[in-house]
Amino acid sequence: ATVLYCTKAGVGGSFIDRNAKFKALPEEEQRQYAEEAEKLMKKFKDDTAAFLASKVGQAYSRKVVSVKQKEKVRAARLKFLVDAPKRPPSAKIVFVQRKREELERCEADEVESAKSIADRVGKLWEDLAEADRKPYEEEAARLAEQYEKAMTNFRESDAYKQLKVAERKAGGTTARGMVGRGKASAKGKAKAKAKGK
Repeated sequence: ATVLYCTKAGVGGSFIDRNAKFKALPEEEQRQYAEEAEKLMKKFKDDTAAFLASKVGQAYSRKVVSVKQKEKVRAARLKFLVDAPKRPPSAKIVFVQRKREELERCEADEVESAKSIADRVGKLWEDLAEADRKPYEEEAARLAEQYEKAMTNFRESDAYKQLKVAERKAGGTTARGMVGRGKASAKGKAKAKAKGK
């Protein structure tokens, strides 16, 4: 009622000032604002209920739930995956990193854009013979093996376990959670059908 009064009467100031001005009104006028505010609130609730009952409203509700779940999972990942090992580069990326450094050192006096250097290095990789690619592939395999060992250790850490708990609490947005639910509901439907026969 106070907000309605302040909006209609154009009363400004702090909440305390506006509340004091509303309280200074005659009781009859306060009651009129309270009744009007109650009618507006009822209309708002009815409109909201009608919207949420509609197809568009139901889709909106599902989307809100989905966004909240994804945000919870994203926040958990930001919090708990700080110490997670980084994915290893592929053989091509290892080659590109080394060649880019080499080209930048050799052509320090020439100003060349990063894109043109990347294009040149990509072309060099494509033209590279299988035998010449072997050391880079071995390096990538070694880095991948180190990554797998680090991931195994990380999966045993408290941070990873806390992440999984947070993902489950968020509503099963992980791939495993979704697959398990689908199988369970399908089994339940099959059992119900069998009993109904």
